[in-house]
Amino acid sequence: MNNKSKVKIWVALVALLLVTVASLNYVIDPLWIRSHSNAFNNKQPVFNERQQKTNKLFFGGMEQYDALMLGSSRGAMFNQNDFEGMKLFNYSTNNMAPWEYAGWLDVAKKIKGSDFKEVVIAIDFFGTQSHLDEDAKDPERQPQSYLTRAQDGSYPYRSLVSLDTAKNAFKGLMKILRSPGVEFYNRANVKFAQKVSAEQREKYIQWNIEDHQKDFGKAYKYKEDWIDLLQDLKAKNPKTHFTLITTPVSQQWFSEFVEPNHLIDYKRWLTETVWVFGEVHHFMDMNSVTKNIDNFFDAHHVYQNITQMMAKKATGVTNSSPEDFGVLLTPENIEGYLSKF
Repeated sequence: MNNKSKVKIWVALVALLLVTVASLNYVIDPLWIRSHSNAFNNKQPVFNERQQKTNKLFFGGMEQYDALMLGSSRGAMFNQNDFEGMKLFNYSTNNMAPWEYAGWLDVAKKIKGSDFKEVVIAIDFFGTQSHLDEDAKDPERQPQSYLTRAQDGSYPYRSLVSLDTAKNAFKGLMKILRSPGVEFYNRANVKFAQKVSAEQREKYIQWNIEDHQKDFGKAYKYKEDWIDLLQDLKAKNPKTHFTLITTPVSQQWFSEFVEPNHLIDYKRWLTETVWVFGEVHHFMDMNSVTKNIDNFFDAHHVYQNITQMMAKKATGVTNSSPEDFGVLLTPENIEGYLSKF
């Protein structure tokens, strides 16, 4: 075989590889650049929510939304369609820290071209950890960097032939062909959690506890500028109404990390948040829902039927949630509420 023939074979093999990778990336579309839905991509893994959701907004259009939701993985469990009277996009992502709120809201406003009428924040006590601010120094963690990537005209085409994208596309395909796993997204930005066995849940709980022992042990320090962060967010968005929802954790987690050592910090967190926003829909306490571990798939993530109750209660819709699940905290009643602890 002469050199010319070898070159042709290599060119053909490279072309075949590129076509295969591009076809897989296009059909599965793990980065949410395109809007198509099919039998092979309607259950997708969580691998880079920040980029996925930014792409969905940038390429899919923001004009249909008048409300935005921010929060961590506990906020991501909310179905954006459960908020009555709002056309809401759930922008919550894994490990979203409070210092990111303003940046992500700015990114969404740039895409939309205007302010949002409503912003829902799924706020949690985890966010009061002062060490989370260290990530603010990482340029790759800046919300604007994800929008800049989406705005690059070559990005949709480069992603088509990306092997990294293909790896995630393949993982998504396996979720369809084998098992979707515990958590996955559909193509409409709705996150689902499969029911887990009691044994599997106990393993997750132990992992959660071991992981958070580092954060809520001796290393924990309350974020002293918490109130400044919230006031700044509100001041920069005077045309927006904010709805604050605290996310529930299991009784086991609450008893392990809040009650023994951080009850003073917990009360301060609630008091300062209520003081800034005037009211908070509070679900992170001891109640009939948090005492029932069957409502959780680990120590601090609830199933969708629970987030649906919360969304309906926070938007004033009558629902069948237990009476003791969710209290509207205001400057007038917070002292009385906290005194019960």
